[in-house]
Amino acid sequence: MISSEDFDHFLKHGHIQQLEPGTPMQVLLSKYGEEFWTVKSTEQNGLIYGIIKVGCIEFHIYNEKISGVSYRPDISFDESDFEGVTKPWIVENKALHTVEKTLNDKAIAYKKYVIAKEVDWFEIGGDSFFKDPDVDLTVMETEGGVGFLFDTNVKTNALEAYQICRYY
Repeated sequence: MISSEDFDHFLKHGHIQQLEPGTPMQVLLSKYGEEFWTVKSTEQNGLIYGIIKVGCIEFHIYNEKISGVSYRPDISFDESDFEGVTKPWIVENKALHTVEKTLNDKAIAYKKYVIAKEVDWFEIGGDSFFKDPDVDLTVMETEGGVGFLFDTNVKTNALEAYQICRYY
C-alpha cells in the first residue's frame, strides 16, 4: 500500500517509489487488482487508458502506462485502502498554512504562486489547467515538480489543498 512516506517521496522526486513515470499499468493491477478502475476505456488501437483509484490517489493511465499521479484529499475514499500503513499526511492536513509548515519541517522545497484573476489557463505539475478567470488561485510547486492546487473551504474560509498532482 502507498504510505505517507511514499507521499513525501512523490513530493521530492515527482513519482512514487517503484512507480516511476511510464510504469506499465500491469504493475499497478498486480498490486491492487482490477476493482480499482474508476474510468477505463480502450482506444481503437486496442490500448487501454483511464484512472485507477486507490484511496485518495488516482493513477492516470495512458497507452497502458502511468502518465500521472493525483492525490485528491477532497474526495471521500475507502479508509481500508490504507490498512496497515500511515495514510498520506495531506488527508488530515490540507490547510495552506499546515501544508507549508509540513513541507518546511520535512525539508521539501517549494514555491508558492497566486495565479491572477485575469488568467484562465496555467501550467503546474506537468499539465495545463483551466481556472475561473474571476478569482485568484493559490498554487504551489515542489522540488519534484508536483503541483498543489488550493481552494477556499466554505465552512472555514481557509485555503485547502484539493489536488496534488504530477503528470508526465
